[in-house]
Amino acid sequence: MPRKQIQEELTQLVNLLRREKEEDLRQYTKRMQNTSANERRKQGVCWYPVRIEKTSFSSAERPIIRISRNIEHREAHLFQSGKLVQLFSSYNDEDSKPVNGVVNQVRDHDMIITLNANDVPDWAYNGKLGIQLLFDENSYREMEYGLKKLLTPENERIEELKSILLGEGKAVFVEERPISLPELNTSQNRALNMVLWSKDVAIIHGPPGTGKTTTLVQAILQTLKHENQVLVCAPSNAAVDLLAEKLIQEGIGVVRVGHPARVTQELVNATLDSQITNHKQYKELKSLRRSAEEYKSLGHKYKRNFGPAEREQRHLLLTEAKRYRAEADLLADYIKSDILDKTSIVATTIVGANNYALKGKEFQ
Repeated sequence: MPRKQIQEELTQLVNLLRREKEEDLRQYTKRMQNTSANERRKQGVCWYPVRIEKTSFSSAERPIIRISRNIEHREAHLFQSGKLVQLFSSYNDEDSKPVNGVVNQVRDHDMIITLNANDVPDWAYNGKLGIQLLFDENSYREMEYGLKKLLTPENERIEELKSILLGEGKAVFVEERPISLPELNTSQNRALNMVLWSKDVAIIHGPPGTGKTTTLVQAILQTLKHENQVLVCAPSNAAVDLLAEKLIQEGIGVVRVGHPARVTQELVNATLDSQITNHKQYKELKSLRRSAEEYKSLGHKYKRNFGPAEREQRHLLLTEAKRYRAEADLLADYIKSDILDKTSIVATTIVGANNYALKGKEFQ
């Protein structure tokens, strides 16, 4: 495909993606705007009312709640694992600010959710609770960001790969002495060698049950013999988890980047969040965050009508909170870098590869 046509098609793809996002958002807004919780329930985007049946914490110290809806509410719904949701209260109370979360599991009348908060909010126990779907623009944002990066690549290698993957250039293979692993059959070994000889891209194709995952795992293990680290991506969380599980079974260190609620139970301990809580400096991080919150709470106890002395005290308390928060942020960044630098495999979805924790990190 000529370069000019490649640029035109990428530009068209950006425009189509924006149109899809706009339509998706329009439909979401139509369902949510000026409708009661009961109406949203009938449209399948809300459960109301719900009760909290059980609370716990994940290994990454995120609050998990199990909610249930009334048994007579049998409406079809759009909730599923991995969806972004919002827990809300219908009380007109300024303290009852909604909390976002991610769905772990959904059954007919109950749902398990990981909240994006430090704890379950106090108002959640007062009744009149509901859970509703949120519009998730993250995937759209990351896809558009990726396409724009391809339109104007920042370095020659990305330009080179773009040319090869989109049909303008040719992939390069440098044949060396082939290897033959006893755990692979003839065609799998052939595919493995193709991967190892490739300088740009290799594609393993085959119907279900032909051992593509097995071959990929062996290709990664062989790559680790001359690389310190490999980035492993797949389009879905389930596919990433499968590869990560196979690699862990081989005794390889894996960090699974992504929201713990979107990861299988077997892989929760491999998530970045979980490994952060098990880091030797996590207690120090927790202490800094607690101090920041305490100083912030003390500072905000001062009301609007106070004198110069109280104003100065409030300023000192909030300044101290800011200092502790800055120290905590620096330590959190160090812990993440320490974990990621020491692992052999970073596993994530394609969208997740642009996770904030991987910003600035490069892989060979």
